[in-house]
Amino acid sequence: MQKNWQRSELLAALALYCQLPFGRINHNNPAVIALAKHIGRTPSAVTFKLGNLASFDPTLQKRGVGGLKHASAMDKKIWEEFAGDWTKLVDAVPAQVAKALEQQQLPKKSPVPPARTEVVGLSTQRRGQDFFRNAVLAAYDGTCCITGIAESGLLRASHIIPWSKSENDRLNPANGLCLNCLHDAAFDRGLITLDEQFRVVLSHALRDCAPKKNYAALFGRFEGKPINKPSRFPPSSINLEHHRNKVFVW
Repeated sequence: MQKNWQRSELLAALALYCQLPFGRINHNNPAVIALAKHIGRTPSAVTFKLGNLASFDPTLQKRGVGGLKHASAMDKKIWEEFAGDWTKLVDAVPAQVAKALEQQQLPKKSPVPPARTEVVGLSTQRRGQDFFRNAVLAAYDGTCCITGIAESGLLRASHIIPWSKSENDRLNPANGLCLNCLHDAAFDRGLITLDEQFRVVLSHALRDCAPKKNYAALFGRFEGKPINKPSRFPPSSINLEHHRNKVFVW
């Protein structure tokens, strides 16, 4: 007899759903396998449940993409209660699943070892940053939204409103853009931004400091072009307005 899904299991499934590209939700995905092992279910059962949760995703609905049918009332309740509660979702990710997700990325640089009293706080922050990165990269299917670069080692989950400026948006994937390291640095310094139609806007300061040939190849050819939209977590228009007004160098 098939056992009912528990609340904690569904919350872990929702946390995983947010960190996987929709097209990579399948029973062979290492993170799906890790979650299945953790909760004592089959990878196929986890895949099916992720498909149920996808049926409530408003971004997919707008694109005419539906998840699986026959989602339960509890599935809907978990979605409505926790989709957007990023801290709860970060805390719900089992260690095995976090490790499987991390192994899908290239190794990150190791930070300077913290003092013993800092370990707990930094561990929590690291888990949150990993969740944010995974969710943003998954939303953009692992490609830079400006250039289309798909090398994971060159990609960054860029905060639209900086980490230090908005605690509520630190883990919010809608406060993120998937950018390659060069355009991430330019965005972070206000040398590029996006307009109301998500088109690339370049700062005069960038044009003035870059050699013409390099400027044209690396930046100029993208000016005025819309970014590649994410499959979920579309960038917040309010946060982008903040970036244009408070960060961008006009």
